[in-house]
Amino acid sequence: MRLLDLMVENGEEPSNVTFNVLINHMCKNGLIEDAFGFLEKITEKGNVPDVVTYNTLILGLCNVGKIGEAVKVFGKMLESSSNVKPDLMTFNTLIHGLCKIGHAEQALNLRKMMVRRGHTCNLVTYNILIGGLLKSKNVRKAMMLKSEMADVGLKPDSFTYSIMLNGLCKMRDVEAAERLLGEMKDNRISPTSYDYNSLMTLHSKTDRMEQALSLFDEMDDNHKPDIVSFTILIDGACKTGDLEFAKDLFADMLHRGITPDLVTYSVLINRLAESGKLDEAMEVLDGMKAKGLSPDVALYDSLIRQFGAKGETSKIIDLLHEMAANDVALDAKFVSTILDTLPFDGEDKDPLENLPNFSKEISEGTNFSCHKLIKKIQRICPEIQGQSS
Repeated sequence: MRLLDLMVENGEEPSNVTFNVLINHMCKNGLIEDAFGFLEKITEKGNVPDVVTYNTLILGLCNVGKIGEAVKVFGKMLESSSNVKPDLMTFNTLIHGLCKIGHAEQALNLRKMMVRRGHTCNLVTYNILIGGLLKSKNVRKAMMLKSEMADVGLKPDSFTYSIMLNGLCKMRDVEAAERLLGEMKDNRISPTSYDYNSLMTLHSKTDRMEQALSLFDEMDDNHKPDIVSFTILIDGACKTGDLEFAKDLFADMLHRGITPDLVTYSVLINRLAESGKLDEAMEVLDGMKAKGLSPDVALYDSLIRQFGAKGETSKIIDLLHEMAANDVALDAKFVSTILDTLPFDGEDKDPLENLPNFSKEISEGTNFSCHKLIKKIQRICPEIQGQSS
């Protein structure tokens, strides 16, 4: 803004290009109100915003989730006396914004206006609308749009298929997803790792491990499986009770040079713990920490619940001390776990007396720290006083 003032002081008249750059900068930095104010200011001074100005502001609003405000800007654009008309980018940007918040029907209405104004939907328009309709679980209309693409001479691309495959998988429509994958191959469009992973996730969640493994093998021949692929199969194998196969997959992953992340470790540790193999779970946890990864509160919660089920209170206390040392934030579920698993019958006081204090507040952003948890424990078991500080 200071630069703009200097230009005016030096007798240089800023152009719309300058205004658009400034509005774009403000939008990208989340200064939406400033961008609005700036637009009003330049309009009052007699400058006429062009379609790029409006598009920049609409995109900025959509990017920060202010779709209603973006629609209002679009309305002002239509009402403008300067004869600025929305272009294809205007419509696609707003259609995308509406679809992101689940307003697919409103997006379809906007598309009708777009056509009435003489604009032809491009592949981007169709992809956005198909994704939005599937997000709203409207498979019929999504398929109709896909058919319409062929009627206007457009062919689905890899992005179209990925959008559709992911949407169908989220709705657990196995048969439709499988057909789409077959069609993709028939059209010589190679599925991506993302496509394979979407379908593998669906098979894993619906107890079709054989089909998931078949896709994994097919993927191995075309696109090398990634960390997500292995994590999906490890989780699926654990769900079916085949922990040995899950461990084999984990070993294969390491052999291929793929480094497990927190999600992969958590899946294996949680499943081992739930199966009563707590010693093995702790070994994997140690390996995870040796790799420099820090367990989160959800992982500690899972382990503590399983140790609580076995009555191993000392292990719980050790994990709590480890959490305190690493300043792990608590959440409401974890607080409930502690209250459920530690003895509060007034007989076994030692574990309670050894509870640590935590400095971080509860993860949801409330003011519940472990110190307050200790106070609550002391109210349940009044005999324990002053031992946790």
